[in-house]
Amino acid sequence: MTSPIDRMMDGVQWEILPPQTEPSDLPYATHKGTLRIGDFAFDAYRLSNGLRVLDADSVERFFFAIAEPSGGTEERVDGEDATVANELTQVANLMRRKPGEP
Repeated sequence: MTSPIDRMMDGVQWEILPPQTEPSDLPYATHKGTLRIGDFAFDAYRLSNGLRVLDADSVERFFFAIAEPSGGTEERVDGEDATVANELTQVANLMRRKPGEP
C-alpha cells in the first residue's frame, strides 16, 4: 500500500537539475519540484538513488506556520492533504515537547 505522502509526491512536476560535475558515491539531487499541501509549498528533490525528499527549510517553515497562535492546518487543507498535514503536525508537536513530557 502506498502512503499518502508517496501518492502526493507522485503528482509533483519534476524539473531536471544540471548534472553533478564531481563524481560522488553519495546520492545527489537530480530533479527539483514543489509539493503543495493546502496553502503550504514544500521544495522537493528526487535523488540519484530514486529517493524523494522534502527540503528541511521548507519543513521548518511549515512547523513555524502551524505553531502560530492563529495557526493549525485544519482550516487550510482537506482530504489527503489534511492527512499529511496532520502527520506533520504530530511530528511538530513531538518536537516541541520538553524532555520527560508525555
